[in-house]
Amino acid sequence: MRRIYYDNRLAKCLLWSGYSTAMLFGYICTKYSEPLSFRIKRHESIHAEQYGEVTMLSFLVALVLQIIFGGGWWFVPVPVMYYVLYFLEAAFTWSVRLCTHGWREAFDMAYSNSMFEQEARDGEDAVGYIETRKYLAFLRYFGKI
Repeated sequence: MRRIYYDNRLAKCLLWSGYSTAMLFGYICTKYSEPLSFRIKRHESIHAEQYGEVTMLSFLVALVLQIIFGGGWWFVPVPVMYYVLYFLEAAFTWSVRLCTHGWREAFDMAYSNSMFEQEARDGEDAVGYIETRKYLAFLRYFGKI
């Protein structure tokens, strides 16, 4: 399991009502001061694994682009690529759902249908999931609703 930062000021500032715990740049931060359930720990740990994988792939792509085109600026977006992918997938889902559902329903569906959230939800109840998880396992959820 990952280290958890309890009673975290950053979590209190960034997370709106209804949300208490988040994975931020590979770290698990929560508004709570008491220990989290194993289910929530596992869910956020899966997100931390996803973050690490996306960051590593982004770094490798930036390295190849730097070798081909030169310049070190390719590495600037590496730490936020997980969030960029998360946002782009959610924005696409939201825009498609907005045509058939209301604004709030479309937003909730975009969040819950994210490939990252689907994998974390499926793995949060499975003891030992993180240890047996395949590399880039979230990709099998891409496009599923």
